Amino acid sequence: MNVNTESAPTVEEYSQAMNFIGSNLFSSLVQSMEKLQPHFRNQKMVSNALSSFLVNVIYKQTSGNTEAMQEMLDEILKLIKIQFDNIPK
Repeated sequence: MNVNTESAPTVEEYSQAMNFIGSNLFSSLVQSMEKLQPHFRNQKMVSNALSSFLVNVIYKQTSGNTEAMQEMLDEILKLIKIQFDNIPK
């Protein structure tokens, strides 16, 4: 029997992991944008790329369950709002 004896991550560990993933995703987006022709390097392309990425992630995580997809999207939007509110002014 395999028992997981690891404790839950601390808030700091969770934050570090989240920032690590976010930094890698951002770096990949920047590198991809730099490889595009200049006329594609704009906010609209970034928005379209991010929305396509999120749709693919949500779809894969929810196995296409429409209700679960909407719940995950709502959760992502809540998290984005929280993170925006935490940006120092």
